[in-house]
Amino acid sequence: MEGSEYAALVAAATEGQTIGIVSTLELTATLAVTLALAGACGTRPTTGSVQGDVYVVTRTGELNRAAGGQVRLVRYSDTLRADMERVCATYGERLMASLRVKRDLSDSAATLDAETRSGLRAVLRGATLRTVPTGATGHYRFADVGSGGFALWAETELGDHHYTWWVPIRISPGDSLTRDLDNGVEADARLYCSEDRRAVVRAILMEDSARRAGSASAWDSRPGRPR
Repeated sequence: MEGSEYAALVAAATEGQTIGIVSTLELTATLAVTLALAGACGTRPTTGSVQGDVYVVTRTGELNRAAGGQVRLVRYSDTLRADMERVCATYGERLMASLRVKRDLSDSAATLDAETRSGLRAVLRGATLRTVPTGATGHYRFADVGSGGFALWAETELGDHHYTWWVPIRISPGDSLTRDLDNGVEADARLYCSEDRRAVVRAILMEDSARRAGSASAWDSRPGRPR
């Protein structure tokens, strides 16, 4: 075998080995990247959290923490909204019927208010997913919360006043939300059908006004009235 032929064979063999080594290195690198990506995907958060403090600041500037209470995490779904609206609609109808019999917002209205609060609380408890204590400092925390729409619901008595908090929130994977329940989001009247109550009172006032106007018109048009 001549020298040139031998050199060609050696070069070909060496090239094959080099190609094999490069291919192995490429495969190893590709596998390493794939495993790294898989690991990264595996560590992505799938839940979130929400925490905060529950307190009220009085008119004199005193900070009252809702210690020893509870905060509920409620699934705020379309079904829950419909159930809440149904309770308030029933309240409005019953209040209207009562006021048409007797123009009095004391005894019968107070009983109806209590019944409506009880009914709404039953609906909200049925949609409650978790409950946590507020602790001595009025702090609460929900960890490992799945994604979706929720509401934070809490109630407490501070002094001679009843406070209710209702705060809709949305949590996505990896979220770490802070939501304080304070004066700014106190919602006792709003949660417990205040809009329906006001609508009924306005309707009753309009009925009374129309009745008075009708009576005045009848009086003015009576036979024999001096012109």
